[in-house]
Amino acid sequence: MPVRKYRSVEEMTEVWYAPGDPMLFRTITTLWRLGRNTLRLRFPPGVHRHRSVEAMNLQQEQWDQANFVAFQARRTEEIAMSSKTRLKELHDQGKLDPVTYDTRREGGTDHDPAFVADARLPGGPPSRGVGHSKKAAEEHAAATLAQRIKDSE
Repeated sequence: MPVRKYRSVEEMTEVWYAPGDPMLFRTITTLWRLGRNTLRLRFPPGVHRHRSVEAMNLQQEQWDQANFVAFQARRTEEIAMSSKTRLKELHDQGKLDPVTYDTRREGGTDHDPAFVADARLPGGPPSRGVGHSKKAAEEHAAATLAQRIKDSE
């Protein structure tokens, strides 16, 4: 699909989907699903009455702030969930020896390569991970190693 750039809305003269087109409804559904999964806005249920517009705006700002804080917390949690990061932090704290990664390409095509990575603690057996990129394979291997460490505790 080509990417078009516009300087203003007035330049957007072509209609992507005609009204009633099934693709229009699928596209709208996909966008709503993306927004729901990305933002996950939370408003207290029920009808809210306010004495003034200012009170309503203040309440809306408080809800927006709470939603933003929740979004930041989820985002921080997602970033912190990286197994490689967790293993590196444990090493930095002196709780774990350094993890070494041996990554190699095994098969696949030029457009769809397959990589295999082994994550290993000194003197321990390797934990294998596979992926379509070196990064994904190493992350998978680190997750396997982290799970093995957790199970052994």
